[in-house]
Amino acid sequence: CGVSEAPLDALWEVFAAARNSVELYPDALPALERLRGTWPVASLTNGNADLERIGLHLHFAHRICARDVGVAKPDARIFLAAAERLGIAPENILHVGDDPELDVVGARDAGMRTAWINRAGHPWPGALGAAPDLDVRDLAGLVEWLEKLPDAATRKSLS
Repeated sequence: CGVSEAPLDALWEVFAAARNSVELYPDALPALERLRGTWPVASLTNGNADLERIGLHLHFAHRICARDVGVAKPDARIFLAAAERLGIAPENILHVGDDPELDVVGARDAGMRTAWINRAGHPWPGALGAAPDLDVRDLAGLVEWLEKLPDAATRKSLS
């Protein structure tokens, strides 16, 4: 582009500032506050957002990122890396996500239970196989469902 010595550090900072300038859904922070007191919650992402910079890092026991694992969702290996980090068998983990293929199919293929945050109320795309174990409109609905579980012994982990 004609720039012989691009100010890469300054350009990266512009990108990082924009990438980490997020507006949370109104239900997100209250739900995370309620969840973190009961379950070990892990962040599992293909992206490059910085939870510390956003101010959400205290809500997560672990952060698993595709660039660190070497594979991205929906590859089962990234979900299994999360299970290993949590020290919990995949079948005892509920993976919560908003993308039917990346989150639900990927977690299901790794042997996890699945919850789909389906804010728009779309029907499950049948071409992706079995529907998720739980289909909720938002994180508040997820928390309400989890808090109705019969006992703490069934409360293992969220990713």
